[in-house]
Amino acid sequence: MKYKVLIGCCLYLLGTSLSFAAPKVALKLSQSASTVSLNWTASGEFVAQEIYRNTKSGSSGRQLVAKLDVNKRSYTDKPDLSQQYWYWVKVIDANKKSKLSNSASTKVVATSTASSSASATNAQQTTTLIITPPVPITNTVAPTPYSPSSSSSSRALLMTLKSVDSVNLSWSADGQFVRQVVYRSTKADKSDAVEVAVLDDCEERTFIDTPANLNQDYWYWVVFVSADGSTSESNLAGTSTAAQAKAVRKADAACYAGAVVENATIDCGGITLGTSCPSDSDKQQPIITLKNATVKNLRIAASGGADGIHCVAGDCRLENIVWEDVCEDAASNLKQARSMSIVGGIANNVKNGYGGKPDKIFQHNSLNSSTIIEGGFIASGDNGKIWRSCGNCDKNGGPRNLLIKNAKVNGSIKAIAGANRNYKDVVSIIKLKIKGYQYTPPVLGLLMATDTSSQYKHDSSASVPVCEEYEGVQKRDKKESPKYGTAWGTATCNVKPSSVSAL
Repeated sequence: MKYKVLIGCCLYLLGTSLSFAAPKVALKLSQSASTVSLNWTASGEFVAQEIYRNTKSGSSGRQLVAKLDVNKRSYTDKPDLSQQYWYWVKVIDANKKSKLSNSASTKVVATSTASSSASATNAQQTTTLIITPPVPITNTVAPTPYSPSSSSSSRALLMTLKSVDSVNLSWSADGQFVRQVVYRSTKADKSDAVEVAVLDDCEERTFIDTPANLNQDYWYWVVFVSADGSTSESNLAGTSTAAQAKAVRKADAACYAGAVVENATIDCGGITLGTSCPSDSDKQQPIITLKNATVKNLRIAASGGADGIHCVAGDCRLENIVWEDVCEDAASNLKQARSMSIVGGIANNVKNGYGGKPDKIFQHNSLNSSTIIEGGFIASGDNGKIWRSCGNCDKNGGPRNLLIKNAKVNGSIKAIAGANRNYKDVVSIIKLKIKGYQYTPPVLGLLMATDTSSQYKHDSSASVPVCEEYEGVQKRDKKESPKYGTAWGTATCNVKPSSVSAL
């Protein structure tokens, strides 16, 4: 009897060890003309699968092609170019540990370059399995030639704006895709195109490029890759003044300076609007007013930014807006607005430019409402703040909330956000990158001369103040809002240092 028990225990332990075994995966390929079919076997426990491709056998330049459900054991890829390709499958377990398959290689004849005499080459063939030791995945992306053979046009719209040492790109995008590829060329015919970035974050809507010669005019476009390998691409966007001024497509009729848009979405097609900019006067009129509405694909002229875009009711969305030089404010959350979302886009502020001294980009006055910044919004040039809850408005109050999901500061800035502690404002940040940012851990529990709390978390060691707490006041008080200081992890500044990094 005891032997039966012992055998049973051994079998149980063996079964347990097998059920939690490390993942294993073996890959093989078959190929017909421009189509590569991947098939693999996998064992062990894992929660995700990823397909990688390269034009060489090593890890440098390896690109993520697709993210798949754990039950998938096949995938079809259609590369653009006629050349040798290497593929890998990576499986990832619940602890985020990964296992890479063997590499498998095949030579592809792309549709655009295949000839009728190549029929024998294009016949169905099984590729010999090439076994190589697993190598670590790297994020290095080697520039590769561009081929438009299988790309179709899309409604995506790309715009550019040069800064002192880089080129800022922003775009809108529709539909489902698994990655975005940014290309650059010195020629409008794309003949010398190079790949400058592969973005696996499908919510990203901006990119900052640093070409070697900024005196050179460049052309950019974005290719969107779907899960099935099909591609579509944006318009071609140039960096010259003439190219930036040219609309990509016809704007909706409701897109004009002074328009009031209610319960609708307007696509401005990349046109440039503007009225005037008498320095940073707060008496200026908005370019467009939104009431529970969306405006997208608009460039606002440097000399005509006025008071930007107003959101005065409901939920507003500002998608892919480029402010060449912020005048008074880029956009304001006002009156009965519930939320104002900024998706992608670029707000530039030229020092001593049309808008006068660097000031806030987004103004927030409406109560019980939120401002949301996402898609990699870029603050370029010299700015005061990205966001400020009004410090001394008429009938001032709160709360007002800011959520930065994904933003970049490509320039200088005095602070990121200013919130009113006494009105219960809340600032939250998920991902923020600041050019030249440096940080050392804050001193916790340090009392400030202007603070009466016992555990105020003060940090003056960050190179840029991220969240500043103020005391909001009424306009009738005829004074500026007093500043308490910079804070981390408070009820008002709900921000972790790990959410902010250098660009």
